[in-house]
Amino acid sequence: MKHAFFIGVLLLIIFRGNGQKQYQLAEPLLQYRSAFFKDTAMLQMHFRQASTAIHYTINGSDPKETDAVYKMPLVLKDKISIVKARAFGNDFLPSEIATLTFIKTGLPFSAAEITKPDEKYKANGAATLTDNIGGIPGHGNGTWLGYQDDSVTITLNADKPLKVSEVLLDFLRDEGTWIFLPESISVFAENGGKLQQVATDVLSDKEPADGSHCLYRELKLDKPVKTAKLLIKINTVKHIPGWHPGKGNHAWMFIDEIKVY
Repeated sequence: MKHAFFIGVLLLIIFRGNGQKQYQLAEPLLQYRSAFFKDTAMLQMHFRQASTAIHYTINGSDPKETDAVYKMPLVLKDKISIVKARAFGNDFLPSEIATLTFIKTGLPFSAAEITKPDEKYKANGAATLTDNIGGIPGHGNGTWLGYQDDSVTITLNADKPLKVSEVLLDFLRDEGTWIFLPESISVFAENGGKLQQVATDVLSDKEPADGSHCLYRELKLDKPVKTAKLLIKINTVKHIPGWHPGKGNHAWMFIDEIKVY
């Protein structure tokens, strides 16, 4: 009887300690106007569940219960803010992490000329690249320029020469719908009437990624340059890798914002 008593107590402790842990909280809902902004961006977080709290970070680190608790809308001002939020509650597993990247407008360059996008994914034309609207996962929301060309060329102009040290481009990665990151990006600056290559980046989708994601790439110039004209050449994936069901076919490339700093 004594052994049976201790076994019963032990089972009760295990049940109480772990029984509810099989239930995981849902991700917090993040509400915002756009991931791109001119002066400030406002982010609201929502989660309706008793005895829970949203913990968050704005530096890209994964939230812990010791991190800040969300109580009021966040006002973001930095050039790049990577916000991560997670719901915690007693007797529940923490939620998955909700992640958003907010990007501030840089120098006043505008898209003057672009390779013509696919008719189904033309959004607002050249203005799409600098209108601060976008950064939303999913290819059917009308915020992206979509291409199946071998290469895409974009010309950015400013009213006067400005000191440029970095160019940021925002892409969509959604391999389930054949949308891949480009193979490479090159940036050219006009200097003395001639275009000079000032930055390059090589990308790779060698390993598959689940879901739909907005991914930005920062290209830092070899050295700052003063210019009123930038030309960006993007080489797309011409043959989808062998691990993908669409292997051998031409991939799509989706882009929505370009920022110059």
